[in-house]
Amino acid sequence: MAPVIEELADEFKGVKFGKIDVDREEGLAAVFGISAIPTLVFFKDGREAARLTGVRRKPQLIETIEALK
Repeated sequence: MAPVIEELADEFKGVKFGKIDVDREEGLAAVFGISAIPTLVFFKDGREAARLTGVRRKPQLIETIEALK
């Protein structure tokens, strides 16, 4: 999914993207309840607004981002 996320980061300049290495950051993964990879957590106003687990296609990610604007 990394290439798709990188494309989205280029397309949505006002949106911040980040990733966590859950093997190295087990505590942080636990804080966010990450139990499957990939898990995408979307935040709005500092709070979790959406969560997608599993591989997703770019149009679905765009739809989720647009819905949170």
